[in-house]
Formats: sequence, structure tokens, C-alpha cells
Amino acid sequence: MQDTIESLPYKWYRKLAFTMVIAIKQPALLPSKTAEAYNKFENDYMVYVKQFDQQLSGEMDLEKIIELDKELDERFLPHWLLAFGGGIHGIIFTSFMKGYIEKWFDDQTLYDRLFSNVFNRTMETNMDLFYLAEEVRNDTNLSALFKKSADEIHCNLSLYPFFNERFCSVLEKHGHRCPNRDMVYPRWKENPIFVIEIIKQIATSLKQSDQFKEENEKKQQLAEKEFLTVSFLKKRILKKQLHYARTYIQFREDQRFVLDLHLSRKRDVYLKIGKILEAKQILDNEADIFFFDGNELEDLTAGGISDVKERVRTAKIKYELFKRAHPPEFLQDGQEIGKKGATPDVLQGTAASSGKCTGIAQVVTTIEELPRLGENSILVTRFTDPAWTPCFHKISGLVTEIGGILSHGAIIAREYGIPAVTGIEHVFDYLSSGDVITVDGTEGKVYIDKKNIK
Repeated sequence: MQDTIESLPYKWYRKLAFTMVIAIKQPALLPSKTAEAYNKFENDYMVYVKQFDQQLSGEMDLEKIIELDKELDERFLPHWLLAFGGGIHGIIFTSFMKGYIEKWFDDQTLYDRLFSNVFNRTMETNMDLFYLAEEVRNDTNLSALFKKSADEIHCNLSLYPFFNERFCSVLEKHGHRCPNRDMVYPRWKENPIFVIEIIKQIATSLKQSDQFKEENEKKQQLAEKEFLTVSFLKKRILKKQLHYARTYIQFREDQRFVLDLHLSRKRDVYLKIGKILEAKQILDNEADIFFFDGNELEDLTAGGISDVKERVRTAKIKYELFKRAHPPEFLQDGQEIGKKGATPDVLQGTAASSGKCTGIAQVVTTIEELPRLGENSILVTRFTDPAWTPCFHKISGLVTEIGGILSHGAIIAREYGIPAVTGIEHVFDYLSSGDVITVDGTEGKVYIDKKNIK
């Protein structure tokens, strides 16, 4: 995506005209305003969510639940406009920064080092899990407990009140996270076993949480010294661009946190409706409610949809058929554009996080497979989501099928200082678990060693 955007012709007068229109019609979408406007929206929305939770937890008929769902969507409406604006700002300013660095500096790793310590909600989640894992590592009794199965651990957590209190606090704070943004998947708060598995993985890692913080701070401090060696005029240009680029890289991850919160509440609404419809034998299972879209809910609850169970059966078949489909990233005149090239030995993607590493590829298609990751293996997957991030401490490199330099995987790879190449189409056709590969995150290439050491 980033490469495609950067290759398009730039017309300064069009940008000026567009900026003037935005300033008049939607001033909140100006770079100087969007992040501030989103922070205000987020604060208001978080207050509303507490009221929403209280209402939904009470006794409600279907009509009241539908009304509450509409109100939830209405309160969340500002997110879509501001998230769009922030996303565009992020692409523009990171593209400018990358272009300036390529033109004015010899060290092409400078870009990644400048953005290696941009703290965001995803990193906050990671650090909270890291601290729990360190408690496990430093306590003999907890270490012994965490050698057992996740189910056994969960059943016995109450025997460790201090740790259990912190664990519950993390679930309350981040429980709306999920391995997949699709509402059909349970959230952490519904399935604490998943969080326990993450803590187990981190606790067995050789790396420490403070180590990441110190390394990132040092890298950014050194990068900023190098960054400010240019002339006065260039320095003025770069400082402003850097400020906005960092602001909207952080924005990108933070708005995902709020989006996950919203989708978690949408899931709660659907499940409450699903339980009522299951009790009335309209649905076979409460989870079947997820095969109806928001526009159909009102008709469904009012009895306006016939052959409900047959529609669910048909929808499930279509879901299985299309869930692994790969929609085109860009279309122009009805044709896909922006494809990356590939040869049997070299895959071309987007240079997402600089550096080079060689290691054993581990293909992961679902988050349930993450425990298979070995120390210093190279994660190969379709894309990553915030719930995947705690496992970054184990890997030495990242390869994804979709995404650009502002994708979740790219941002977190730079935080962890690991090479990453994103946007390699049909990557699973080229790479298998056990392949020895070299990831060149500076050039955006993955070199394949044909030997498979499985």
C-alpha cells in the first residue's frame, strides 16, 4: 500500500486545495487537530461505555437491546471520520520522513530508530503482560504453577491473591482484546486461558521487559542526535514532520484499542440477543446470531425473517468458503494494481522494519498456533493484530502477507527492533515451516534457502 501511494504523482496545488476544503468543512481532520479531537472523543466514549455496560447487564427485552445497540453505534460514529483522517496523516508524514531520510542521510536504518520508542496502547498491553510474566519468573511457587496446563493454572490462581488481583486488573483493562477483530471470536475477558498461555510464553523467554525499554530509548536518543546534524532549514522541516509522524504512528495503534473496545461491546449485544433467540428456539445456538448483519437484527428480532435456521446454514457454508479469500489491496479501472514481484528464491515485499536476520520460518495461520513458535524463529503469517504482539519477544524476524509500513506488524517490529517485510502476496505458497530464510527488512526482500530442516 505504502509503495503504491508513494509512486503516485504528487501535485502540490491539489494538496493545497484539498487542505483548504478540509479546513473549512472538517477542521478536525487537519493534522494539528485530529489527534486532539480523537482524544476528546475517546474520553467521552469511555465514560459512555461504563453506562452501556450497566444497562446491558440488566434485564432487557429485544426492542430495548436493539435501541441500545443503535445508541452505541451513534456514540461511536466520530471514530470512523477521525480514524480515517489520522490514518491518512500517518501515511503522508511517514512517507515524507522516509523520503527525506533517503535523500539527506546515508544511514537508512535511521527511520526505524527514530520510531523505535513511540509508546502506544499496544505496547502498554504488552508491558502489563510482561510484568505479570516477570512475577511468575521471579516467584518459585508461581513458576511451578505455570509449568502446568493453562486450565489448571486458571483454577488455582485464587491461591495467589496478589498475582490474581493483578491478573484480573489486566483482564479488566485489556479484556476487550482478541486475536481476531471479527466479532465471532471470544475476547480475552471471555477466555482468560488465552492470556495465561501468553504469560507462559513470555515467562519462558530469555528477554526481560526492561531490556526492551532501555534498548529502544538508547536507539531513539542516538537516532535523534544523528537526525539533528543537518542544516538549520532542514532541521526545521524535519522536526515538524517527525512530530506529526510520531503522533500518528501512536494514533494508529491507539485507535485500534478503542475500536476493539467498541467491537467487544457489539459482540456483547449480539450474544445477548442470541441467547434470547436460542431460548425461543429461533436459533439453534446463540453464536448463530453472528451470521446476520446489523441491518437484519431488527427484522430478525421482530420475526420478519423466515427460514432463519436455513439462512444460518447457508451463511456458514459461505463463511467457510470465503474466509481465506484474498481481496485485492488496490483497484484501478476494475483491475488490481500494486502487486509485488517474486521469484522462486527471492520474495519482494515492503521494507517495514530495517535489519537482516536468518532463521527458521514458522508459518502461523491462527493465533492458537503461536505456542509453536521457537525462540528466535521467524514468524510468517497473513497479518498480526494487537493480541499477537506479546509473542514478538520470541521471534527474530517477521514476514506478512498483507500490510505496509504503518501496519500493526511493522510498527511493533520497529519497537522490538526486529527485521520485518510486509505485503508479500500469497506468501504461504512460497514459504513453509522449517524453511531457512533470510529477512532483509531494509530492502524489503525475503531470500529462501531451499533446504527444509524439519
